[in-house]
Amino acid sequence: MRLIKNPRTEIVRSAANILLPLFAAGTLYANLVCETGCTYIHGGLFGLDLHCLGFILAGAILLLSLPLGSRAYRSFGGHARAVLLCMAVGGGVVLLHFQIANQVFCPFCLAYGGLFFVLFLLNISQTSRTVCAVSFGAGLLIFALFFEGSVMPIFEF
Repeated sequence: MRLIKNPRTEIVRSAANILLPLFAAGTLYANLVCETGCTYIHGGLFGLDLHCLGFILAGAILLLSLPLGSRAYRSFGGHARAVLLCMAVGGGVVLLHFQIANQVFCPFCLAYGGLFFVLFLLNISQTSRTVCAVSFGAGLLIFALFFEGSVMPIFEF
């Protein structure tokens, strides 16, 4: 079911799709230079550090949001962005569970997840509910099976 597009909503969505990934990348950078207790949280997926994966996700969302190319590209970008965001929120559930289970909370990680959750809410109407549900489930399953994390201090010499 497609909703009638409201021009104001489209302007807000377009601006958020460009600005929020930039803010999310900023939270990742802040996390990299952070020297508080959240430095004990480390994780990866398929051998990629979560910071790297987070920058890739923010960049992909930003690129898919730029008003470039033909109408067909923009339509593809809207669907691809919605699928990526659904997968990211599914994976984010696993990462949030990891922080809750270990009782170590990183404000930068939570802010990053919150920004992507807002993007998810703004873009969920860009593709079908079935595709969103499958994408969410895929993100949840991939992170549940392949996420490797630790909450131990890592000292560098």
